[in-house]
Formats: sequence, C-alpha cells, structure tokens
Amino acid sequence: MDSCRHQAPTFGGLCTTDPGQWGRKFDFESYGSHSRCLMTETTYQGHYNAACLRMRCSKTNVEIQFGSEVHTCKTAGVEDVKTSVFTGRIQCPSFTDMCDESLDHRCPLDCYGNGLCMKDKTCQCFATFTGEDCNKGRPAEEDPFVTEFDSRNEPEDKPDDDDDEKKEEEEEEKEDDDSDGDEEEEEKEEPPKAIRKKEIVKKREANLDYWEIVTKKNGFLNKKADICESSWGSRHCKRMKDNSRKRLDKSNGKITKFETIISTLQEEIKDLITDKQYNRWMTETEARQVTRNQEINNQYRSWLNEEHDYHNVRYEYKMRLINYWKDLVDRYSKWKRWAARLQRKIDKHQKVADYYGNVLKAINEEISALDEKNNTIGSINLSTKVSAMIEKEMDEDKKHQSVWIEYRESVEASGKQ
Repeated sequence: MDSCRHQAPTFGGLCTTDPGQWGRKFDFESYGSHSRCLMTETTYQGHYNAACLRMRCSKTNVEIQFGSEVHTCKTAGVEDVKTSVFTGRIQCPSFTDMCDESLDHRCPLDCYGNGLCMKDKTCQCFATFTGEDCNKGRPAEEDPFVTEFDSRNEPEDKPDDDDDEKKEEEEEEKEDDDSDGDEEEEEKEEPPKAIRKKEIVKKREANLDYWEIVTKKNGFLNKKADICESSWGSRHCKRMKDNSRKRLDKSNGKITKFETIISTLQEEIKDLITDKQYNRWMTETEARQVTRNQEINNQYRSWLNEEHDYHNVRYEYKMRLINYWKDLVDRYSKWKRWAARLQRKIDKHQKVADYYGNVLKAINEEISALDEKNNTIGSINLSTKVSAMIEKEMDEDKKHQSVWIEYRESVEASGKQ
C-alpha cells in the first residue's frame, strides 16, 4: 500500500480554507481570504493544474498575488508570469467572471473560511465562530493585499436627505435668480460601480453584435438551403437545411441572452446614477447603436461579397462545361446513344448551375437591400432626446427674437412721436 500513487480528488475543497500539506498542488499557493482557484502551468509544459491564490480587482483588471509580488492580468487567457516563487504560464480569468460574478459578491474577508457567505454579503458563522467576519477573538489577517480589498472598506452610495436637497435648491436660487442654468443641481461624480457596469455593457454589446452578424449569415444560409432544395433537390440540400436551422436557433438564443444581460445592466446603472447622467448615457447608447448597426451591415456585406465570388466561380465553371458538352452533342448528334448519355450529364449539371445562379441572384438582392438600408440609416431620427433638446433651444431662440422685434418696434414708434 505504501507504493500506491493514486490521488483522489478532494470533495468540497475551498480556497478559503487551508487543506494542509497533502491538499496542495504548488508550494506557492496561498489559502484564506480572497483566495480563488487559478489554472497554473505545471512542470510539464502545456499541462495545467488548479492553484489557490489571493486575488483582488482594480478598476479594469484582475490582480493575483504570488508570494509578495503581484501579477496584473491584462486580458482573459494565457499569460506569462515571472516572479520569485513562480515562473510559467497561467490562465487569467476574465474581469467579468472573477470580479463582477465572484469577488463583487464577497463577504467581509470571505468569513475567514469559518462561515457561509449569504446573498446580502453577510456571514453565517459556523458553530463556535462569531463576529462580522466569523473571526472574533482570533488572529486577524495582516496582509495589505487582502485587508485593503476588504468589502467593508468600499464606500456605500447613500441617498441625500430631503432637507439637504431643499437647502441646495434654495442656495442655488439665491445665487442667481435670473439664470436658468443655475437651477440645476451640481453634477455628481458617477460611482466606480456604475462606470464598471458601463464597461461591461459595452463588452456585452460587442458579444451581441457578433451574434447579430452570425444570425444574419445563418439566415442567408437557411435561404440558400431552400434554393438548394428547389433547384437541385439532393440529399445534401436537406442536411444543409437541418444544419442551418440548428445554427439559426442557437444564434437567436445567444441574441436573446445578451439582450437580457444588457437590459438588466442598464436597469442597475439607472439605480446607481442620477436621472441626468442616465439620460446622457442612454443618448450615448443610441449613438453607439448607430455605429454598431453600420459595422454589422458592413461585415455582413463583406461576407456576402465573399459568398458571391465563391458561387460565381463555380457557376461560370459549370456553364463553360455545359456549353462545351452541348457543342459536342450538336457536333456528333449522329451518335445517338453517346449523345443521349452526354445529354443526361448536361441535365444533371444544369441543376447544379441553376442552383449557383439562383444563389447569386439571392446574394445580389440581399446586397441591394443592405445598401438601401445603409443609405437611409443616416436620415433616421436616432435620438428623440437630442431632437427634443434641439427643438427646445429653437423655441427659446424664437422667443428671444420676438422680444427683440417688439423692443425695436417700440423704440421706433417712440422716435416717430
């Protein structure tokens, strides 16, 4: 039994609790508060194993502690690490997965591994453990990398009292009664959480745009399968139809998923910032939507051009072949059996040529519709908020102009008298 080298997995293992000597995979692992699982390269190049390391989040990046040194992940994926305790590769987690989905919901110092973290970010301590972080009366964490990222250090956004708002409004009115601009409350700085969520919205919009393009492609491939069935009618067309439908259903599901995520994030952003900031953010979102739609159409059109070139080459090849065979049939029509066999071959390949020709026609129609849409997209009123602001300014200009005209008329009338 002493020579048995079988290693069984640890069930219920957590990075917040130290498993002891036999549970460690690397010497530099660090268990405890804010420790999370990270895929780390072993001594065998290209092979990875799970390591528990302390982590924290900056505004846009994930930071990982190796001994006393800190590595900042630039993006999600494989990165090289060179520290005194480890040199090799790691698989950096994405900012969304690690920060927004995990560390953003942490309890005070992860309850020191002595309790369960509840949904409201409070600790439910195990028996014999007490305190806000389940560590009362025990040695406290002293590593600044961990303690500075304690969830209790994060500022809470507290709503202003009604009395303070009234005082601010009264002071603003006293400063300048004649100025309309001074009636607005001073702009508040957006909280870091709202800024982070806005960045996530932009990333999810990029995901949504990708699946929008994929859906457009799958929609055309589905149309292409219909053409195949009507023109060619082979078993290949049925398989093409089934596959295109599956891909279309998948891409539509992805679109629904990311639209739901973006909608949820927008509601969360609305709760974190003022109405004025939210209105400006939505105006930026609408303007961004215009650019995104144009980019989606441009990428889709580029793909259609590639499809057009692909099918045009095959269509021209088939037609040259068919015309060559037709010339042979006309030239050697006296050889009836041979001519009849060649004619059957012509009929077979003519179906394929008709398929390519109909696909080219469908591509041209799709490109024409896309160009027409791109030409009219600039004339659409893309932001009702912006247009409303412009109309308001125009109305104010008209009022000032009418007052000036009345003043001049009164001056001229008094001069005549």
